[in-house]
Amino acid sequence: MIHLTLITCASATGLAAFELGRSISHLSSDDAFTVIVLGGAIGLSGLCFGFIFGRCRPQPRTDELHTIRERLEQQSSDIDRLAEEAQDARTTLLDAIESTQEGFSIFDDQDRLVLCNAPFRALYPEVADQIRPGATFRDLIRAAAQAGIYGPIDDLEAFIEHRATHRRSWSFAAVEESLADGRWIRISNRITRTAGSSTC
Repeated sequence: MIHLTLITCASATGLAAFELGRSISHLSSDDAFTVIVLGGAIGLSGLCFGFIFGRCRPQPRTDELHTIRERLEQQSSDIDRLAEEAQDARTTLLDAIESTQEGFSIFDDQDRLVLCNAPFRALYPEVADQIRPGATFRDLIRAAAQAGIYGPIDDLEAFIEHRATHRRSWSFAAVEESLADGRWIRISNRITRTAGSSTC
């Protein structure tokens, strides 16, 4: 677009000079001829300059574009591969924890349930439908307490706070707990390297 503008401006200047030469024809013939030639030269120079400028404009290098496209395609392929590997690892982990008879659960650093196995849900059948990824540890304790799993509780909020606060101090220690139906369960809690926890 720039070289077209230059051509147009130079051409217009040349035509204007040409017309000026015609309008001053009352001058000596030599002077009028000089002005006309000057106008033509300006116009021709504009055409040449515009053509050269247009030819010399930076053009996108196809080899560089091809390289960029190849890199993007490779990155996309790497992302797909990593996502597939992550899904395979998750499936393997789920298969492993489901194969054990002990209840097992993993919570993240915000105490939200990440995953658990069927035996873990079976420990608390009254609230099994609420034991799902995303539920917080406090939510699960509250639901279990309200369902009467722990027996009579005088102060529900204090009970929940105590369990949520002290369970991390159980790391690498087994705690036995009695339930209202007469069962005793043994709880082992481990803090993970990402500040989450696993319970079995």
